[in-house]
Amino acid sequence: MSHRDDIPLKLCTTACEIRYDQGYLYLDRCGQLMRILEKSLSACTEADWMPGDMKPTGAHIVCPAFGLKVIFDTTKFVVEQDNYVFGNTGNFDQVCNEAIGSILARLDIQNLNRIGFREIKMCGQMSIDETESLSVKTICSNFELITRLKSKNKALWVDKASFNATITDKDSNVSTNVNIAPHYQETAPIQCDERLLQNPHSIQSNQRAVLLASLRKRKEVTKKPITGLIVDLDSFQRFPQSEIDIWNFIKNARHSHDKMAKAILEKM
Repeated sequence: MSHRDDIPLKLCTTACEIRYDQGYLYLDRCGQLMRILEKSLSACTEADWMPGDMKPTGAHIVCPAFGLKVIFDTTKFVVEQDNYVFGNTGNFDQVCNEAIGSILARLDIQNLNRIGFREIKMCGQMSIDETESLSVKTICSNFELITRLKSKNKALWVDKASFNATITDKDSNVSTNVNIAPHYQETAPIQCDERLLQNPHSIQSNQRAVLLASLRKRKEVTKKPITGLIVDLDSFQRFPQSEIDIWNFIKNARHSHDKMAKAILEKM
């Protein structure tokens, strides 16, 4: 069984960001824009949206039912969702489309500096030790530098590893920041009971209890991991056309992220 079948990547956070110049009308039209967003976003998600504080430094509006948040100011606009808790709900793409159209029109934005779509995923593990071992297996297997270093000193041991790169598709002029690194919450165990990692049939006693405990643990790891290998994929395009097709940009970015995630999983 592959690791992909065992414990898949869990989507933890989704975000869409647009950066722009000359958003000076934010201060004049923030209240009006907030009223428009509250009405339009409530309609497209069929859930209540609650405006937050409106300050010179920025404003936000949230949808508690789906863990969605829209943030905007004089230089940027962001839609983000907590998928770790709320899953893939709430019409994220439609929220982006509705909010972007309203904000760019009301603030009379002419020039865009950057458009980006980001997904943060996690391959959950049972313990910190497992997470760090997976990081070494995934990242270091093809690094010739590691092999050379270990050949110079047999006592060297790689405890954990992280990876960062920017990959650009020259045809579309879209780049993707790829970050892979171990992650753990404070409550994550350093080690887990080794019996949970073994085939229950190989254990001499309490096979049923160990099997049930292992299944419960793996279910927890799949649904809400507290430690695991983070795969952070952020696709972006600099100075896009003002008439952006946000639907198509997100669709293409997701497709690219899926292909990258599949390639990463094959190394696990």
